[in-house]
Amino acid sequence: MINFKQNLISHTVSIIDAMRQINGIPGTLTLFVLDDNEKLIGTLTDGDIRRGFINGLDLQAPVSNFMITKYRSTTRNQLSIRDFKAARDFGIRLLPELDGEGLITRVHDLRRKKSILPLECMIMAGGRGERLRPLTDDTPKPMLPLGGKPILEHNIDHLVSYGIEKIYISVRYLGQQIIDYFGNGSAKGIKIEYIWEDIPLGTAGALSLL
Repeated sequence: MINFKQNLISHTVSIIDAMRQINGIPGTLTLFVLDDNEKLIGTLTDGDIRRGFINGLDLQAPVSNFMITKYRSTTRNQLSIRDFKAARDFGIRLLPELDGEGLITRVHDLRRKKSILPLECMIMAGGRGERLRPLTDDTPKPMLPLGGKPILEHNIDHLVSYGIEKIYISVRYLGQQIIDYFGNGSAKGIKIEYIWEDIPLGTAGALSLL
């Protein structure tokens, strides 16, 4: 999930200001056009702007003259793996998710997300890591660095790329380090809950605490 606020624009804004806004958004080149009630009424890309100029529109014309009104969107209850793949195959870069009032609640970045799986995940991260001592004397095994970030973060990022938004992490040995690093998961657009193992529960043992 991305911070889509930078991608929102009013239908009354001039296209020159829209160009400045698009220029300040790295990578996406897409704006979502809102009406006076902040409901989604269209999308605007750099290609739409070029086509508008070819058709004789000028720099002071409003965004509403350039926007595309036939856009793809979804709702929380409608989004399926098949719909997700169809949108990607169609070349959609950003897929807005709307509530019942037509307001954008979130935006899926289809360039980075491979799928949308309706699953929750459990990660076991409470082990002592005896075989990796002394590396694990002061650092829990899942937090050992690999390629510039903790091993556990690689796992979480991979899960996020497939649309998993709720992750449970079982912790015990030096578990507070894991909690302090990832927090509630909001920095990655997901929810993380932690399960403390009062005693070592072994492989998959923490599942009984869910």
